Amino acid sequence: MTGKDYELLAGVLNYQFWKEHKTATSLGWAIVNNLVRTLKDDNPKFDAKKFIAAISATKRKEDD
Repeated sequence: MTGKDYELLAGVLNYQFWKEHKTATSLGWAIVNNLVRTLKDDNPKFDAKKFIAAISATKRKEDD
């Protein structure tokens, strides 16, 4: 996977948490944590903190 792929995934998750459901549920974060572990296994250079920050942001770039 590439950085663009990771950004795409983060954007989708961000949209679901903040636009569709208006909250980040515990199930949602369990999915994110599992996804982060999987992506790190796939790519040791994967930046989990950056990925989670992109999901956690309450305003997406596309919202500007």
